[in-house]
Amino acid sequence: MYCMHCGENIPDSSKFCKYCGQRVDEDTAKVQEKAAEKAPHTETEDGFFFKGVHPIKKILMLIPAALLTLVVAAAVFVCTYPQLISEVWDTVR
Repeated sequence: MYCMHCGENIPDSSKFCKYCGQRVDEDTAKVQEKAAEKAPHTETEDGFFFKGVHPIKKILMLIPAALLTLVVAAAVFVCTYPQLISEVWDTVR
């Protein structure tokens, strides 16, 4: 469970937080247990590859993948329609 005062992860059997020293209410522990039961289990939803990876790292991995996809799409377009590209280039000059 987590301390409601400082947010640190503490053992479920704690009466006091070992980080901030504040008393941990039994009601708080019960509320956190109920919330954990209702919350979806994100570890199994992520699949094999992203299991346990921090969400920020997932986003940072997505950015280069998206850029690579755009570069490949642009290269395919240029290779597929070279005549169209040259016509547009001639009108711009």
